[in-house]
Amino acid sequence: TLENLLERKGKTALLKEVRDVANMVNIIAVRQKIQLGLGHAVLCAREVCKNEPFAVMVGDDLMFGMHPGIKQLLDVARTENMAVVGVIEVPENKVDRYGIIQGEEYMPGVYRVRNLVEKPALGTAPSRLAIVGRYVLTPEIFDYLEKLEPGVGGELQLTDALQGLADRNRLLAVKLRGQRFDAGDWVEYLTANIYFALHDEDLHDDLVKRIQELVPCKGK
Repeated sequence: TLENLLERKGKTALLKEVRDVANMVNIIAVRQKIQLGLGHAVLCAREVCKNEPFAVMVGDDLMFGMHPGIKQLLDVARTENMAVVGVIEVPENKVDRYGIIQGEEYMPGVYRVRNLVEKPALGTAPSRLAIVGRYVLTPEIFDYLEKLEPGVGGELQLTDALQGLADRNRLLAVKLRGQRFDAGDWVEYLTANIYFALHDEDLHDDLVKRIQELVPCKGK
């Protein structure tokens, strides 16, 4: 196990951190036996979540910052007592990779969502505000997920269920602060590794030196 490995290597500080985190939570695993999309994956957890609000954090969306992305959503969800999704502004030529929201900003960085479009064709998106892998949802989302028909890609799209909440004026979006990397994109994945390494004092100087050697300044 990770704990045994850290103990053998004498990394006591990391070992304490791992154990402290483990003591904070109880972990329950639910297997998605058939891969029918994110909406279906969330629906599989219904018996675990029961009638409580819950958070969804998609593993291939990496976020770094002083304030965790999920906390930014929790702060709004608790105040407004409704479901909240995280969004970022993406380039026009990448809107077809995401679920895109349409809505109005009613306080700085917070939007009341009216419509959602899953992976719109270029030139048809209602905005450049893309939903990323951070959600705080209320149990009512399960009722919409159960009634879903397969959408884009033949999957049960969480975006389609969220539209049900938006139709009832029960969905907000928060423009997330901090660095975000999409591990499903090769450039983003590699950049995330570099970003993480640059924040490691044991790696920073050597990494900067090697990058400078590989990417010399223009004009030299």
